[in-house]
Amino acid sequence: MNVLQNNQKFQKENSLNMDELLAEVSIMEADEVENKNLEGWYAVVDTDGINAFFSTEKEALAYRLFLINRILND
Repeated sequence: MNVLQNNQKFQKENSLNMDELLAEVSIMEADEVENKNLEGWYAVVDTDGINAFFSTEKEALAYRLFLINRILND
């Protein structure tokens, strides 16, 4: 299963609404990730853990909202 399918399955099993998905899918500073040299980068974290890294916070936030939209409307 891919990232989208895993998240859709989790959303359906737990009947999450948009507000709950906003809490479940988040971003974090990637410099907190062990064994990675990603200072200044951002990670998108979902039900499976980190699934994407971005060099700017805006890109990470945009992907987060894109993923949540796809989970709910695909």
